[in-house]
Amino acid sequence: MICSSVFCENFNSKISEEEIEQLEDGNVLIRNIEFYSNICLEKEGKNLSPYLFDAMKKLKPKYLVEVIKYIPYEGMENLPESFETILNNVQDYVGIPYWSVEAKKWYDLFTYAQIKEKYEEEDKYVVKADLEMDPFDVVCERFEVRRTDDEIFYLAVNENKLSYHKKLDCIWPERMKIGIYVFKDQDKWVMYGIGGVRAPRFPIFHKRISVSFENRIKTLCLYFLDKL
Repeated sequence: MICSSVFCENFNSKISEEEIEQLEDGNVLIRNIEFYSNICLEKEGKNLSPYLFDAMKKLKPKYLVEVIKYIPYEGMENLPESFETILNNVQDYVGIPYWSVEAKKWYDLFTYAQIKEKYEEEDKYVVKADLEMDPFDVVCERFEVRRTDDEIFYLAVNENKLSYHKKLDCIWPERMKIGIYVFKDQDKWVMYGIGGVRAPRFPIFHKRISVSFENRIKTLCLYFLDKL
């Protein structure tokens, strides 16, 4: 089913009326979409959305997840500033609870986090940090943040090769990206998160690695939502 015209300013025909209703009811919408062509966000009419689409198109992901939430504007007028503060508190990422489907128990998403470098670059600022994330060991992450008056776009990109349990090389540099885009729409904020990975689909480990990637992306996006 295609969303009504009032919603097509933000989303395209990839999203259903039922999913829009979930958002209107205040729920978090999670969509496992796999491929770039299934993105439901409408690109036009927004200042920072081209950066999101460009990053995901270049990634050519084999695993892709969307996480979407509506947040009332009233009482949250300074949401972009609050969100930016949360993003920059990288040390607070340690201890984010993560549910392992494989082990059926809770773990910390990150067990170590330290900022290595921070600088401005043209229309954005960049933070480089090391984060330890089992079972992929240390992730050398680059965070890019862009702002306008009523929009903010955050992009996290891995800069090193990642191995699964130190046995299987599965992610090369620049092939895991998580973007979170917040923009104002009339009486609400739209928080749109997307995370993708371009990694081989190993016959034996595909399902396990897929679930591992997707759940970590969801966990990080939901962490930012819960902190607001």
